[in-house]
Amino acid sequence: MTVPPDWVTLRIFLAALELGSVTRAADRCGIATSAAAKRIQDLETDSGVLLLERRSRGVRPTPAGKVLARHARALLDLAAQPGPAGRKAAISPGRRSILSTSPACSSSACTICRAYSSSITERPSTAASSSR
Repeated sequence: MTVPPDWVTLRIFLAALELGSVTRAADRCGIATSAAAKRIQDLETDSGVLLLERRSRGVRPTPAGKVLARHARALLDLAAQPGPAGRKAAISPGRRSILSTSPACSSSACTICRAYSSSITERPSTAASSSR
């Protein structure tokens, strides 16, 4: 069984998408580039899909990466909320992974990526939609 990604990894992943670079994401998050790259690589390994398209001029999300980004933003938004929902989602010091926060967010990001990967394999013409 795979371990759901932790909040830091999700933040690094989203920063890489926003900035178009794992190096700039690492700088923003205050960690070494190699550590940021390893976290993203582990996230891809655990989810079983490629999340970033790596190019000489930076990174771009794959369709699965777009899906994960949408759900990661929703989870981080939930964690930032005051009250019971935010407290359930908040990470405790020393805990590496929490993603299942409430019935509304019961699916882990890894499960979402695997499901998307399966659907794209079965129907290659499927396009990702990331509406907010």
